[in-house]
Amino acid sequence: MYIEAGETFNSSNLTLTTYNSGNFLVNSYNFSLTGSQASTASATIYNPDTTTGTARTGADVLALKLGAVTPNTGNYYIDFLNGNGLTIGKIRGNATTTSITYDTSGGDYAEYYPKANPSETIEIGDAVCLSTNGGITRCNSTDSKILGVMSNTAGFVGNGGHDDDPNYILIGIVGQLPAKVDSTSGVINASDPVTISSVNGKIIKATSAGMILGRTLESYDPANPPADG
Repeated sequence: MYIEAGETFNSSNLTLTTYNSGNFLVNSYNFSLTGSQASTASATIYNPDTTTGTARTGADVLALKLGAVTPNTGNYYIDFLNGNGLTIGKIRGNATTTSITYDTSGGDYAEYYPKANPSETIEIGDAVCLSTNGGITRCNSTDSKILGVMSNTAGFVGNGGHDDDPNYILIGIVGQLPAKVDSTSGVINASDPVTISSVNGKIIKATSAGMILGRTLESYDPANPPADG
């Protein structure tokens, strides 16, 4: 069944209205909504009620419900797909009756931080420290208070709103992150502790007491380094 509003040369709205407490119901095997315009959302869900409250006593926007009482890992509340239809993230069940799991391939939690020097070039994988001048910078002999690693693999992002701000960069502070290794480092075995080196933004095997960035998941051999450092 097709429902059309206006003519092909018009930009007309299609309004379906219920009154009082009436619901709009769609009982279908599969409901598909397609939008084909750039720079806007395909759908907006809006509840104009202004009631505030706690524990579902205020105005709500969206509720997702599964028939399963104990949703398992294969029960998706939301499935994020790329243009090829491949799952790149999901909100799913976890075999409990009291919680859900946000599941993404992004391996770290990151936050946006301001650069101490807006003109400094900081790259993915650079070890980043807090600057004595405020903000953050690549770790160096002067600025050695380790914060994290510049990330492009974050599954969660905090202090948002700086995506297009060149004065801020995204720093992974918890999780799994690729990092640049100083070629002067000795052999690093998986699980070894690493810290910052004398080369700006790079890490080295920790061989003495002090602050570390973390522990490695992979080995590193300076005689046979990976192409990306």
